[in-house]
This record gives sequence, C-alpha cells and structure tokens, in this order.
Amino acid sequence: MDSTAVKAIADLSAAKLAQEEINIYSGISAVVIPDGYKLDGLERLKPEPDHFRGTFHTPVLSQFTGYIDQNGTANTGVFIDQATMTAKAILDMGDHDQPQWGKHRASVTLDRTPAYAELMRFNDKFMDQQAFIDFAEDWQDNIQFYGDGMVDGQAVINTPAFAQVIKTLRKLKTSATASSENEVGNFNAARSALESIEITAGGEQPPTGFQFETIPHDGFYAVQFDCQLRAITAEKTVRLKFRIVQLAQHQEQIAAQFRDRIVSGIKVDELNIFIGTMDYQK
Repeated sequence: MDSTAVKAIADLSAAKLAQEEINIYSGISAVVIPDGYKLDGLERLKPEPDHFRGTFHTPVLSQFTGYIDQNGTANTGVFIDQATMTAKAILDMGDHDQPQWGKHRASVTLDRTPAYAELMRFNDKFMDQQAFIDFAEDWQDNIQFYGDGMVDGQAVINTPAFAQVIKTLRKLKTSATASSENEVGNFNAARSALESIEITAGGEQPPTGFQFETIPHDGFYAVQFDCQLRAITAEKTVRLKFRIVQLAQHQEQIAAQFRDRIVSGIKVDELNIFIGTMDYQK
C-alpha cells in the first residue's frame, strides 16, 4: 500500500471521528469534508433554519413594546438610550450562565413630530425677517407671542394677538445714531466715536418671545417651550432668532417619558430593562 492510499485512509478516519463528535450535539447541521477537514454547514438545505434570525425596526413605540410582549421572555434584555431616544431589545439574549445567540432583536427610533422637528431645527439660528415670519405662520396654532409692557407704572407681560405680532414684525427696521467725544489735557488728547443701532417697529413694541406648545413624539404629553427672541442687524437688514429656555431640562423630561412608557408598556414577567446600550455577540 503506497503513501497516497495510507493518507486517504487516515483522512477518512479523521473525518469520521470528527463527524461523530459533531453528531453528538443534536440540532447542529454540519458535515466534515475530508478535503482539508473543512466544516460545511447544511442548514441551508434543511426545510427550516437552526435558529430564528431577524431584527424588527419601528419608529412607533407601541409597536416596539407590543412586539416584545409577543416575543419576549425572561431571557430578553431591553436597553434604553435616552440620549438618542432609541431602544434595543435582544429577545434571545439569555444570561451569564446560559447565554443565547442574540440573533432575534427589535429596535425603536422615535421620529419627532413635524412641529417639534421644526422647532429644534431653527432653535438658536438666525433667520431673516421673512423666514421667521414664515416659520411663525406655519406653526401659528402652536405659538403664543408675549412682550413686555407697562400698566400703571408696573411692568407686565402682555400677549398680543398673533396677526398683530406678524404686522409688527414686518415693520422692523434699523436706525443708527452717531456721536463723538473729545478730551483734551495738558499733555494728551483723546477722541472716540460711538454708533448705536436700534431696531424699531414704528411706534409698536416687538415681541420679546413666544411660547411654543407641541407634542414631541407621537403618544407623548405636550410640552410648552419658552422661546426668547433675539435680533441683530446685517447690512441694514434685521435678522431674528429664538433660543429655547432650559432646553436641557425639557429634553430630560421627554427622555423620562420615553423610559417610563417602555417600562410600563412591556408586560413580560422577569424581563430585564436597563438604561444604556449593549454590544452583544460581537
């Protein structure tokens, strides 16, 4: 018997031993190929796969919690990222003692409502007069302007009608005044020139801010944002912007709503819910 035949018999014997070891584990579909002892999976040839694989994505929070209620078990882990308003569920995660494959997942990324998206898009960004007026008119159902006023010598906050505010904003213009100052001493002389720029609206007082009330995400509670108005001049034109007061606190409250709705919306017993992110089976 030559060396080639001996090697062939040895290869077959090794392949047989390897195949027997594989067959001990029921549910694993694989066969040892003697050529280089390659392991080739046979799952693709079976009528059903060995594992359920799939990831469910949705922008709707109720669909996310509903999917977990239908498919989740005590082996499921849910991870909430409040900073990005996203959440991920690993339905077949298992635990430290009995880990599972983690091939069945679900995730939710909330969409902002149109009004909230526009409010955040323009926050703290300068716009020309017409662009700001267009923004205000598009969302006039969400906006209540306010301004500073005086009644009997006392400062008060007034809330003028929307149409009157728009009329006032259309009249905004700049006016500049210049003055000079000279100072002469025995041994020195100083000269300065000052220019002041004022933005006016005829005889009317422009608003100082507005309240913007909107639902940030579908199914959430409405939030009222206090927006302070600012104005600057640019080449004899007026540019406006608004700044949301205490934006970080509002976003923290919205994130808390997100967390609470996930926790209360999932009814699976002993399911684990965490604040944070998870990279699993990487």
